[in-house]
Amino acid sequence: ACPALCLDDCVGHLIFAQKGNGAWKRPLNDESSPLQRIHVNVDIKSMVQSVEASHGNHSDQQTVAKAAGVDNVILMDSQAKYATVACGEAALYLRLSSYKENIWDHAAGAIIVQEAG
Repeated sequence: ACPALCLDDCVGHLIFAQKGNGAWKRPLNDESSPLQRIHVNVDIKSMVQSVEASHGNHSDQQTVAKAAGVDNVILMDSQAKYATVACGEAALYLRLSSYKENIWDHAAGAIIVQEAG
């Protein structure tokens, strides 16, 4: 769940996937709302990166993004970065860091993006 993520003029979303069957979202505040299939959008010229400078090298990340034709950087934290990519609001989540990553920090988000396309 991403309680502060704003998509489609609605704040708060449940985003989930089932391996091999796709990814979906629905508003957190409306359990009766139908599930909406989500898809990545590789044509959008935006990327997400962490607000925290210690979570990646912002300068290097923006250099790579510029070379890839990305012209908009969205700063956010948490699994909302993966949700933003999975919902087609950004094409890239780039994290260049010397920090030792843990699989559990990225596994759920990676599956959601993978299933969204």
